[in-house]
Amino acid sequence: MRERWQMNEFLTPSDITRYAEVSLGDIMKAIHRGELNCSEIDNGTRRVLLEDAILYCKSKHIDVSSLLRLRKKRVLFVEDDVTVTEMFEDALSENTQLWLRSVTSLFSARTIIREFRPHLIFMDANLPDGYGPDFLAELKDMDVEPMPGIIG
Repeated sequence: MRERWQMNEFLTPSDITRYAEVSLGDIMKAIHRGELNCSEIDNGTRRVLLEDAILYCKSKHIDVSSLLRLRKKRVLFVEDDVTVTEMFEDALSENTQLWLRSVTSLFSARTIIREFRPHLIFMDANLPDGYGPDFLAELKDMDVEPMPGIIG
């Protein structure tokens, strides 16, 4: 099985503009001039390695602090019990390699998941607005491939 924690992180040109103060036009020009390496996937979407985006932005003296934060492994915790959420956050907050986000509903998870793109999701099975395992099936349709974990 492929180890997801070792995978390279790819961004779309739009993602780069979201995390760095650079215009989409400048990113596209850099791609066309060969200053920023880019690959295309099946549907024609362009993807840039996170590390290449960081190097390009540094070379143009663009703030990369938000891009650097993406190097951390993103963990989403979906739980409606505040006590359980606090225990989880306390247990993992010491780890500087993790970027933690917590939400209390499937609605919130759907809202945050496309932008946050978690590597790992911990999810309560029974949430106020649905059943956690059913939501995991939705992730495939959302083009999100985290390593899910269900907690009772």
